[in-house]
Order: sequence, then C-alpha cells, then structure tokens
Amino acid sequence: MPQTLTVVHAPIGGAASGTPEVSAAVSEAARVALAGDVVSDSYAVAHAGMLSLVLLHGAGEGDAGAHRAAWDALEAGTDAARALGGTGLGDGLPVDAFTGSLRGTGISVAEVVLTERPSGPVVVLLASGVSLGVLNLPLARAFADPFTTARLVESPSLRRGFIFEVHDLDEPRKRMFAAPAELHDLLAVLAESDRYLLRSIVSAEGGVTAVASSSRRAEVIPGARDDAPVAIVRTGGDAPLLEELLAAFATPQIVVGADGALTSLLPASVEDDVSPGMPSVVALGFHLAGQRLLPPADLFAGAAFEGTRRKARNVASLLRAQGTFAPRTVRGDEGASGSAGDAERWSER
Repeated sequence: MPQTLTVVHAPIGGAASGTPEVSAAVSEAARVALAGDVVSDSYAVAHAGMLSLVLLHGAGEGDAGAHRAAWDALEAGTDAARALGGTGLGDGLPVDAFTGSLRGTGISVAEVVLTERPSGPVVVLLASGVSLGVLNLPLARAFADPFTTARLVESPSLRRGFIFEVHDLDEPRKRMFAAPAELHDLLAVLAESDRYLLRSIVSAEGGVTAVASSSRRAEVIPGARDDAPVAIVRTGGDAPLLEELLAAFATPQIVVGADGALTSLLPASVEDDVSPGMPSVVALGFHLAGQRLLPPADLFAGAAFEGTRRKARNVASLLRAQGTFAPRTVRGDEGASGSAGDAERWSER
C-alpha cells in the first residue's frame, strides 16, 4: 500500500540546540505531539539549531491533517526550547499560526508517495545554514555522473536515465531536462545554484520519483530564512545504490553560507556539535516496514566521513582567514557582506 513520507525542517533551538539537554527536550516534545491518529509513524530530532520531523502516513502529499500534526510538533518543540533558553518557531519565519498547509511558511517541506520495496533505504537529507541550491551538485553527481554511479552505464534500468525538474528563481517557470540526452544543458543550469533549484528527479523508465526536495520557486519568501533545504532520496533498484549516493558527498563542496560568504559544506552526524555558521548536511537512512519507520541509520557518522569533514573544516578555515577580501565574500546581487552601498559615499574621496 502506498505511503507518504513528509519531511519537515524548521529553525528551533538556535545555538542552545547544541546542548544535549535542549536537544533531547525538543526532540521528545515533538515525538509526543506526533503520537496521534493521522501519522502512522514518525521520527523527530533536534540538531544544528533545527528541529527535523519525518512523518509516515497514508494521506498523500499536502494533506492538511499531516501538516497540522507537524505544526503541533514544531510548536511543542518551540515550547521546550524556549523553556531552556533556546529560540523557537517564528523566530525568523514570516508566519506564527497554522493556515492549513506548511507550504509557503518559510518552513522546509519535502514529500513523496512511496511503495514499500526490498531495495535500499530511503535517505533524508537535511541541510542547515546554506543556500537553497546546495543539493544541486551532489544529486547531479549521484544521478547523472557515471564516474560516481557506475550503474548508470551498467544497469539497463538506469541506462535510460532520469528526468530532472529544475525551478528558476528569476522567472516564474520550471524547466525539465532529460539526462543523459541533455546532460550538458542540465549541468550548465544546475551550476547556477543561486538561481536554479533542483526540485525533483523521476526515472525515465517507469516514471517513479527518485528525489523530492523542498526547493520550490513558489516557496522562496522574501525576507524569510531560506537556508535549510531538505530532500528525500530513494536508493537501490532503479535509483543509485546507497553507497553511490554517499560517494557524491565524499568530496568537500564549497558553498555560499547563510551569511553570504563562501565556506564549505560539512557532512555531519546528528550527534556532531556543528560550529555556529558552519553549513552542514545530515543523511538519515530509513527502511519502511508496513506502516512503520525503522530507526534510521546516521549515514555520515563514524570514520568513513572523517577525512571529508577534516578537509571541509580546513577549507572553511582557509576561506574564513581571508576576512572581507574576495573571493571569500560574494559580491554583486548575491552578496550579504562587504561594501554594498558605500560606492557613492566613497566616490567623493
């Protein structure tokens, strides 16, 4: 029977979420709030100043009841965080009340309808403190690069490739690309990750959704926090294997952080104490068993990604040492730091 997986990612806890007491209190409050009739199973975790919820239910995408359950869990987490000195839902969001859907609230939401199958886990990617297009590169590596995913060449079920839906932030339109047929056009677009957001990936053979992300043009709200994209990724069968998806994150990625400056992306465990301002991404692997979510595997934990984390921290440290000097600071329309607005004042000197 088809089940819907809904992932919700919202800023709750702030810097205090790195404290085990705050993290545990926020997570537990959210879990208790989700124990209702609408959701058949759920998972909640507080990390990196965010509260992340994974809901399994049979109501379909965009269901008001499921979104209401998630909102109630976020509010419960907010109460727990504020009681211990942390920040809560609404601090940096343009809404403070539920209006029937989480879409368009500034909260990151990704949803997909899945059928239980014996192949690899469903991976939930949770990014924090980074621009919305941060997942363009690793997902392109996993689903379009045969040097990362050899089965794109070796497996008949993958050889026909995938259809990529890309949203344009500058124009009210979405663009569809077929890879490998339009691979170079796809890469040229995804490379402009400040403008183009990878919304979904569907298998060319069978039309099955392999990736659903929270990055939608209609949900980019001026003035709201837009630094926490999420994605749901199927693995195995007619999608890349789990190890192929993880390989796409093995090389440190230079990204634009929430402060508008260049830094690196840290593949982190939910248990890691991520430094404030350090963009990070967590990968959780879930198996579906009937109407249950088995406890997830923390896929970036352990020694396998220690080398990547060490390199990422070194790159971030090197870029940070440049202060306000380019190329660390991003200028022009992208920039959030530097001398914007000073040119006229300086012109008379």
